[in-house]
Formats: sequence, C-alpha cells, structure tokens
Amino acid sequence: MNTAGEVRNPDIRKEVMLALQHLSDPEYQQRVWVDRKFPTPSYYSDFLMAMHMLYDDTGLARNAYSEIGSTLKDETEARLIQTVIEALEEVFGETGEEDFEVVRTAPGWPSVIAAAAATWKAMSTNP
Repeated sequence: MNTAGEVRNPDIRKEVMLALQHLSDPEYQQRVWVDRKFPTPSYYSDFLMAMHMLYDDTGLARNAYSEIGSTLKDETEARLIQTVIEALEEVFGETGEEDFEVVRTAPGWPSVIAAAAATWKAMSTNP
C-alpha cells in the first residue's frame, strides 16, 4: 500500500517527467531532436519517444486520472497532463502528422510547450 504522495511506478513517473521536460524545452528540441547533437555517444532521444511515454507506455493519454497512484500523485497532476494531451491533440489535428519537423511548425505548438512546462514544473516540485 502506498503512503500519501507515493506512486507505484516511480521509474515510469521519472520517464514521464523527462518527456515533459523535453516537450517544454525548444532549445533541447532543436539541439537533440532536430540537429541530433546528443550529450553522449550512447544517448538517444526524439519526439516519438516522448509520445510513446504519454500515449503508449502509460494510460496518460487515454485517461490521466486513472494514473493517479500509479504514475501521478493527485488530481492536479492529472488535470495538467490532460492539458498537455489536449494541446498535442490539437497540433496533431492541425498537421495530420506526428513528424516533429511538421508538428513544431503548427500554430498550436507553443501551447504544447507551455502546457508541458507547467506540468513538468508542478511534478518537479513534488517528484
């Protein structure tokens, strides 16, 4: 049984937070996702990895509230994640694509960055 504020999957939570951090950082996106300048030879990251974490590896995109206690700590985090997902869905609707080169030029991309930044900040204050 978890005590208040704990999650059953802290390692997955860290990966979700990392995906949010990357989604919130345009400089990282340019350097790593576009220019492919990785910090170490064994490092790899791209937009699709962040999407897999939110859409496939967790239930966050389907129902963020169902992840409370698993990867999220409370309803505030679930609501914030839902905002990120909604912003992403708007961008996917605008572009009809998941290719980052296209997605990052969408009018709604700044909303994704802002939502991810707010969510990452909130989760980082209570890792």
